[in-house]
Amino acid sequence: FAELKRATERVALAMLAMGIRPGDRVGMQTPNWVEFFYIRFACARIGAIPVPLAYTAREHEVEVALTDTGAKAFFFCAHFSGFDYTEMARGLRARLPFVAHWVSIAGRFDAAACLEDMLADPIETRHAPGHLLSFHPSANDIDILMSTSGSTGKPKFVLRTPNLFLTLGHHIV
Repeated sequence: FAELKRATERVALAMLAMGIRPGDRVGMQTPNWVEFFYIRFACARIGAIPVPLAYTAREHEVEVALTDTGAKAFFFCAHFSGFDYTEMARGLRARLPFVAHWVSIAGRFDAAACLEDMLADPIETRHAPGHLLSFHPSANDIDILMSTSGSTGKPKFVLRTPNLFLTLGHHIV
């Protein structure tokens, strides 16, 4: 848990240093890797809103998602299961100038940021303890944008809050 906390804080502080602020959308496309949680929880720490995308989504689906949500950043794995996501990102970056930050995971992508560099940088030592607490969102703030299946056309994104998940959980118990 200490490793998860440290990684989450480093990614959150790096996101703030990039200019990502509460309410900003952050696209993220990862396989079932621990890095998903680093990014997801970092967003939660600063009030940014993650937009998780299936690792099987390709250029068209990713473009629709980033465009419809107005993502300010996009985290993506460089390569996975024989697919080169950096080539996809290269094509997307040319068409999506509003995505200010492209962050690769497990590999380099042009001059873009790299998650491994964020994790290696002891950025927390350059901030006062508790710095991230000032960004703590409320339980009624949007916490995630989840995609629908898109059965009637392109997917729609549904706003979710922590309180919504808590309410849903009470019905399961």
